[in-house]
Amino acid sequence: MSQSPMINLYALLNVAPYVDAAKIEAAISNSRQTGSINAAILDKAEQWLLNPVIRSRYDAQLKQQQPEFFMATPATDAWQLDDGEDEVRLGVLQKKNHDGVSMEPVSQLDNLVYIREQQRYNALTKTIIYGGITMVVVGIILAIAWPMLKKTVFATSDWEKHQYLQEFVQKGWQEDTDMGEVYLESDEYTSRLAVKYVDNDAVAVLTNTSCDMSKKGLCNINITIDGERLNNDTDVGVGLMDDVPLATRADRDKTLKRLQAARKIEVSYMSQGQPITQTFKLP
Repeated sequence: MSQSPMINLYALLNVAPYVDAAKIEAAISNSRQTGSINAAILDKAEQWLLNPVIRSRYDAQLKQQQPEFFMATPATDAWQLDDGEDEVRLGVLQKKNHDGVSMEPVSQLDNLVYIREQQRYNALTKTIIYGGITMVVVGIILAIAWPMLKKTVFATSDWEKHQYLQEFVQKGWQEDTDMGEVYLESDEYTSRLAVKYVDNDAVAVLTNTSCDMSKKGLCNINITIDGERLNNDTDVGVGLMDDVPLATRADRDKTLKRLQAARKIEVSYMSQGQPITQTFKLP
């Protein structure tokens, strides 16, 4: 004769078969308060699951009929129903009527267990993840705030600017205190090769001149220092009747160092379709 199907009390109470008696007792108490489970079933649950000897026999019989329930349920008390965000939800699908769970002998409860695994992270992994996120956020904030910081917190002082320009003066450059720059003049044109500060950055420029724009929309300039071509990015800036920069931001420091040590500087560019070469010599 076939064995009668057993009622899965664990599934009805939404607890794992490995939890301790205290958790079962709490689940029973909660079900009594909410009235979600028939009182007769709860009485059986107290008799069978809170008595270690009876529970052991009940588990053995239930495991024979529903082995998949015991296989699917993890052997830890940490996996409970809705105990927190880090817990794995144990959901039970049951047949119910308006009075609670159907108890007719001909009716077999359809208990299906669904386990959703949620990745758990140890302290080191969380530290790395959160630390990385923090660094990215700080980096974005600094990138946005850097222009303002450069003009305030990290701004070059007037004394530092003066000292830097004086290094060129000691090499033979002339000083224009009114314009706040040092410069060299060429014999061919009235424009100057000057070193000045723009937005707290020292830059080398050609003053009062114009340069035809290249296909990139920038000014194409070639610089030769003491007979050696300066290996810089020649597309340097918009060529208007103003200060034309001699180097891009990336080449700025290298260009300034070469100019400071130079004795003869030639700058070539196109202006109104004509090739222009200016020669600057130190005395």
